[in-house]
Amino acid sequence: MKSGLYEELTGDGLLISHRELKKSRFSDSDGCYRFIEPELITFISYPYEWCFSQLQDAALATLAVQKKALEYGMSLKDASFFNIQFRKAKPVFIDTLSFEKLQEDKPWIAYGQFCRHFLIPLLLASYGNPKILSMLKDNLDGVPPDMAATLLPPSVVFNKTYLLHVALQFVGKWASRKGLINERTITISTKQVIHVVDDLIEAVQRLKLKHTVSTWNNYYNLTHYTKVAFEEKQRTVSHWVRSVNPSIIWDIGANDGRFSTSIDLKSALFICMDSDPLAVENCYLTSKANSTTNILPLVVDIANPTPGIGWNNNERLSLLQRSPADVVMMLALIHHLIIGQNIPLIFIIKFLHSICKYVIIEFIPKEDPKVQELLQLRHDIYSDYTKEYFEFITTKSFEILKETSLTGSKRILYFLKAK
Repeated sequence: MKSGLYEELTGDGLLISHRELKKSRFSDSDGCYRFIEPELITFISYPYEWCFSQLQDAALATLAVQKKALEYGMSLKDASFFNIQFRKAKPVFIDTLSFEKLQEDKPWIAYGQFCRHFLIPLLLASYGNPKILSMLKDNLDGVPPDMAATLLPPSVVFNKTYLLHVALQFVGKWASRKGLINERTITISTKQVIHVVDDLIEAVQRLKLKHTVSTWNNYYNLTHYTKVAFEEKQRTVSHWVRSVNPSIIWDIGANDGRFSTSIDLKSALFICMDSDPLAVENCYLTSKANSTTNILPLVVDIANPTPGIGWNNNERLSLLQRSPADVVMMLALIHHLIIGQNIPLIFIIKFLHSICKYVIIEFIPKEDPKVQELLQLRHDIYSDYTKEYFEFITTKSFEILKETSLTGSKRILYFLKAK
């Protein structure tokens, strides 16, 4: 705190701020040095919910913090992806206790962790499918170099980043086990540590997605909405959301977040969820390019939402344990859940009733071309997929505040309030 590092990092938006307390309300102060209360993050997200560019920006933020710490004679003793959260659409370091005084002639102690948590997952996503980042849910300490070697293609041996920061670690661990080197006796100057950090920054910045086409990332260019109907839908949804002045909106099945970004409500946070990583990638990059600060895109399949994991299944909270929504938007989605995922409508309505007060939902009738596309792949056993049954089930849990049919189609928007 006295060095000025805290002020510089918080001033640059790289470190979360905190205030000191005289004592903690959670425990006895005996034997404790300081109590600090950090600034709260509105909505906690996890790396296995981030798209490629979110993880990339989180990596660069971690390296920026480390580089600045080195200038002040300090260093990060860990570089976990769990130490980053997104605040106002930008990554911020949240673990104030990760800093230690720089140990001269010692390697960066968190270097291996940084590679496991950031560099290797980004390499895997770059060479393969970005969906592979969901594997972080089962690898809470990142992806080790030996595992990466089995997942990456043979052509990776020509990649300088892989050779310097992944393969050499693998070789070094093998040499250490064989007694050929002693990792504890390795010395490295501060200047060399800075060079390693700079090289990592360049390496992370160079990584790009090679897989850029998916089922849904071009959805709005293929939809059958007329321009008039689409604009009408945007205006209606925006008016209904703003009418209740919410703080947190969940846009489920958001695709590239087009409807959330069209709503002029700067005070609210929009959690834009979609199961397609490339659609979420588009949402994040668009928000970033437009300097939109109230959009948090996440890779979430609502039919299989993020569970509670880690110690006691409670160390990392499930999606439903985190900040609840004031409003849920579920546009052009329920036919995918009911017909595509075989989830009964009553389950969907009960789920929505359990997580929010207001719902904006779009009912797409069976004769709609998009529903017919789904039915081409399966037997039509959905005799109760009708407007009448939808309203019958919905009104058991919700009051229908408003409904409107979209011009040029039989699609209907409903504005619901929980009973």
